Amino acid sequence: MLGPFLLLLAWSALAPSGDRPTPPAPVADDVVEWSGRAVCVDESGGRVDCAPEGNRFALYTSDGKLHWFAPHDPLAPVFDDPRVRDQPVVVRVRPHPDGTGELIKVYSVKHGKRHDVRYFCEVCNVTSFVYQLCPCCRGEMELQETPVE
Repeated sequence: MLGPFLLLLAWSALAPSGDRPTPPAPVADDVVEWSGRAVCVDESGGRVDCAPEGNRFALYTSDGKLHWFAPHDPLAPVFDDPRVRDQPVVVRVRPHPDGTGELIKVYSVKHGKRHDVRYFCEVCNVTSFVYQLCPCCRGEMELQETPVE
């Protein structure tokens, strides 16, 4: 039983290195978490009142820092919903070299626990992670905040 294994081991040791598969290089985990409250900002970096939609967002942290989301982040419109924007959140972002972050996941924080934020249309069985009308029936989608274990 050990014979075939030893033969394979000996062959791989003698084979030229170009013939051996190389293991994939480890990928750096570049995802970070920010916590705070989402605020609307203008291009100069000042906080502004939010419009019903089409805002630019940043996360205002408890230590007074603003962490900007990338200008065309497809998940940032979740903060157009004041029910999400006006509460503490934890966001997972992929930082960009320019200092902005691209949203990966948004959690609301209720009673010290994280909740998954999503929108759901029961009629069409459609889930979305941004505040919008249902892409199928154009009806209102229900905000769902589910505790994360």
